[in-house]
Amino acid sequence: TTTYIVSMLLCGATTYDTVTVTVVPVGITPFGYKPHYTVYPNPVKNEVTITAPFTIESVEIVNLLGQTVFSNSYKTKSVTISTNNLSSGIYFFKVNKEFVQKMVKE
Repeated sequence: TTTYIVSMLLCGATTYDTVTVTVVPVGITPFGYKPHYTVYPNPVKNEVTITAPFTIESVEIVNLLGQTVFSNSYKTKSVTISTNNLSSGIYFFKVNKEFVQKMVKE
């Protein structure tokens, strides 16, 4: 987190303000990180299974444009999802609101 002092010239008068910027790394896996979920098979043809050591409450599949193409709620430790309605391409899983893994649909 870093704080900057910003000067602005408005109608001939200079004003000052502070802006705080917090940088959060996204998509960087910490060294030694072990995923809490198992997603298989990958690449996928007709269906994909997600398992976890705890309750899966929600699953979303997101395309490369950031659009949610599948979303459902669950109360289980294992979920099998049909992928027959997905076009071939690359997708991402969001399990319990957390991005988990990339999936390739053949």
